Amino acid sequence: MGAIHGRLLTAWSAAGVAGPLIVNGFLDAQGKPGTLTAAAYRPALFTMVAVLLVGFVANLLIRPVPSRFHEQRAEEKEAVA
Repeated sequence: MGAIHGRLLTAWSAAGVAGPLIVNGFLDAQGKPGTLTAAAYRPALFTMVAVLLVGFVANLLIRPVPSRFHEQRAEEKEAVA
């Protein structure tokens, strides 16, 4: 549980930093703030959609950990001993 929670918090933190940096990078290349039109946001939108799709595919590729790597519970350890 702890590893999953740590990975989730790390992913959220990375997205919170990388997302605005990616969008601002695209918008800075398009022109000055206040003069941008809706078309200037399209490259940033498509890039974020692509990142979302990569994350979705990565999530689908995750498989359960084989049972041979599971830790035994205290009751199971006593039964084996």
